This record gives sequence, structure tokens and C-alpha cells, in this order.
Amino acid sequence: MKMFNGLMFAGLSAALLLGCSGGSGSSSDKQGTLSLGVTDAPVAEATNVWVRFSGVEL
Repeated sequence: MKMFNGLMFAGLSAALLLGCSGGSGSSSDKQGTLSLGVTDAPVAEATNVWVRFSGVEL
């Protein structure tokens, strides 16, 4: 779990730094991407797994 937290922190830090880079100009016409990885332990008894996010907060 500590390794996952460290990787999540590193990934979010990199995304924030890349999102803040860029020159001057209007920010309304710029788009960015964010990749978010979610993992859990394997479960043998599950036939379906549904994951729903109502939002992501930075």
C-alpha cells in the first residue's frame, strides 16, 4: 500500500507540473489529459466488477 501511495503521489505531481507548463495566452482553448490508475487485490468469486467515479478532486 505504501508503494501504491508513493506511485500515486508521483503520478499526480507529474500531472500537476505538466498541467501548469505552457506559455502565456488564453487558457480557455487549452486541453489536457489525466491518466488515473486504480488497482485492487484479485477476487476469484466475482463475475462482474463495476467501478463508478462521481468526480476526481485534486
